[in-house]
Amino acid sequence: MTYQPNLSGVPDPSGLQLRIDGSLTTLGASGIDLGSGGRITRTTAAGGIQIEFPNETVLSVVPGWWPSESKWYLNVDVLRTPSLEGLMGATMRGSWLPALPDGTSMGPKPASLHQRYVDLYQKFGEAWRVSDKTSLFDYAPGTSTATFTLKSWPMETPPCVIPETKPVEPTTLQVAEQACLGVTDKNMHADCVFDVRVTGNTRFAETYLQSQRIKLGATTTTVADDEDPTQVGETAAFTAIVTRGPFSGKGVPIGSVQFSV
Repeated sequence: MTYQPNLSGVPDPSGLQLRIDGSLTTLGASGIDLGSGGRITRTTAAGGIQIEFPNETVLSVVPGWWPSESKWYLNVDVLRTPSLEGLMGATMRGSWLPALPDGTSMGPKPASLHQRYVDLYQKFGEAWRVSDKTSLFDYAPGTSTATFTLKSWPMETPPCVIPETKPVEPTTLQVAEQACLGVTDKNMHADCVFDVRVTGNTRFAETYLQSQRIKLGATTTTVADDEDPTQVGETAAFTAIVTRGPFSGKGVPIGSVQFSV
């Protein structure tokens, strides 16, 4: 499953495209059942989607359009994942970064800024870089991972200027703080302020607010039957229990309901 801009490469502010097994798919109000417990649904955010995995991991995506740059950006949140590997994997004790693909620890954070750059962007980044064999994205004919790879980025020393691209104008800390005022989660607030400040784009705060709203409203529903198995024609009683997610607010409704079939 992919959720990405138009494959033509022409900026399209009308929305991102959802593909399943390479086929362009429209996500209806009832969502899409992927089987084995997997499901894709819409979220309350405009253009937002949520993916439920068979192992109960939940991934939510909140997209935003950057008019001045004609680019899409995504806020991606992963909840309840048992995954231990990758860029979002668990960080082992004594290591400042998740492990390498072979399980090797990156060790403590180096004191030297130069060594941090080498460890993060050359050693760690290259080890986990997506290749043509491992990429799950869909590509237009004649393009590949190489089309979207700039190995010299980011530069070790400023200015960090992307070739053939005019740098955006940053804004002040005060403007960024005001834009992100409603983002109350400590880490999300810091990220929001950073993004708004360095880009000058206050719309980044909107996606953070929507992501926070989704996380705070998240619940988990479990359904259990009173007898397993039941006989043909026998009435079965079920109990559905709704509990708050790990980041849910106290005002999120919870409880249980019983019904019979």
